Amino acid sequence: MKKSGQSGSIAFTSVSNFTIQSILGTGSEDAGKDSSNSSSSSLLLQRQRTHTEYSDARIGGEDSTDFCHFHGEKKTCIELDNVDFPCQSEEKRLILAQEIVKGQHKLFHDCKEGDEKYYNKKSPAISEDFYNLDDERTSHSSKKKDVHQHRKITMTGSNEYKLNNGPEDSISAVKFSPSTGQFLLVSSWDSTVRLYDVAGNSMRMKYSHLAPVLDCAFYDPTHAWSGGLDTQLKTHDLNTDQDTIVGTHDAPIRCVEYCAEVNVMVTGSWDRSVKLWDPRTPCNAGTFTQPEKVYTLSVAGDRLIVGTAGRRVLVWDLRNMGYVQQRRESSLKYQTRAIRAFPNKQGYVLSSIEGRVAVEYLDPSQEVQKKKYAFKCHRLKENGIEQVYPVNAISFHSVHNTFATGGSDGFVNIWDPFNKKRLCQFHRYPTSIASLAFSNDGSTLAIASSYMQEQGDISHPEDAIFIRQVTDAETKPK
Repeated sequence: MKKSGQSGSIAFTSVSNFTIQSILGTGSEDAGKDSSNSSSSSLLLQRQRTHTEYSDARIGGEDSTDFCHFHGEKKTCIELDNVDFPCQSEEKRLILAQEIVKGQHKLFHDCKEGDEKYYNKKSPAISEDFYNLDDERTSHSSKKKDVHQHRKITMTGSNEYKLNNGPEDSISAVKFSPSTGQFLLVSSWDSTVRLYDVAGNSMRMKYSHLAPVLDCAFYDPTHAWSGGLDTQLKTHDLNTDQDTIVGTHDAPIRCVEYCAEVNVMVTGSWDRSVKLWDPRTPCNAGTFTQPEKVYTLSVAGDRLIVGTAGRRVLVWDLRNMGYVQQRRESSLKYQTRAIRAFPNKQGYVLSSIEGRVAVEYLDPSQEVQKKKYAFKCHRLKENGIEQVYPVNAISFHSVHNTFATGGSDGFVNIWDPFNKKRLCQFHRYPTSIASLAFSNDGSTLAIASSYMQEQGDISHPEDAIFIRQVTDAETKPK
């Protein structure tokens, strides 16, 4: 079912005092585990980069291969008619990573032939009924539209600029140095990790992995850690420009974080495990099995919050990893995209692929749990149809405990979680927002504008990193 509305121009200017719609619903039933689709070609697997996570989207039935939010449904289920999609299975993703490491595959952007016939087809747009807590019906628009046509890169003034010498492929993560807003670490699908001098708008150095890098983090101002599809965890000395392979996972490494309170590096992987690493040695300090593939994780003091496939959320005590403190199910109905902990360590914010964000609290008491809520965001009306976009990135302001979200609609919003208001919205960026990072003092926001293959291998704007100086008017609760 479509809901039409009056079409009109979209204002790209700052929006203030926007009250969040507080809607919290119960999660739908989990779907099952990924299954293999042996008919998919290897060239097609190479193109399906970020679909490694999209393919776990759940709608009807118990088989996670039933539905992809960007391609439609593969098998008949109770809610939709048949629409083919080519997302690969867990086993084939691992084969792809192994072939990259062994040099048997070219990198994704070198593969041009064999899949054009599929990618000339556009994915169905998503209607405004795509997700409604009061109405569980799911509908898709038949209108096909390329939402990633080239947009001119515009500067908003002296408070924002684009970094020079950006990555040559999609950006996976941006992280500021823990001690200063001058240095920014950037990981990319071009298999590199780069260090930028933000103040001087220059790249200081870069080092390489054998395959695309999915995440990176600072241990201290002079040491970077990173991991990705080559399954290797590396640490790089930024003073000597030397790197060390610390260890490996059995599948691609999706998340890399540092916990200062316990002095431990944490990695999460598609091999369904979290590993702790002693950064002083460096060596592995423990491996802990998770129920599903790890998509995202965040540290709140000495507690670790892990988001996995199947919409599961686990809370661990990093000082005692012998048991799981809390097992939760996401309050959002669809696949988890990002989790970030409040700087005050009282809770976390969780985003999903269907344009919603949930504010959750760690205290399990009934009184505190009453305060949790969820709201819609990153949705645009185009030709009278509300398009729903994934919320890919979350970053907290360390001083004010407000947070920024970035979505595949190309917008960045700043939210006040306590008063349930949107504080502001920046101008529209050239393409999807893949990652966000506030500096340690909250004065600077790094914005990775990078197409995330939501509609396959189509023409898209260049990947870029924007550095924006933010003010209290944009980030302070009102």
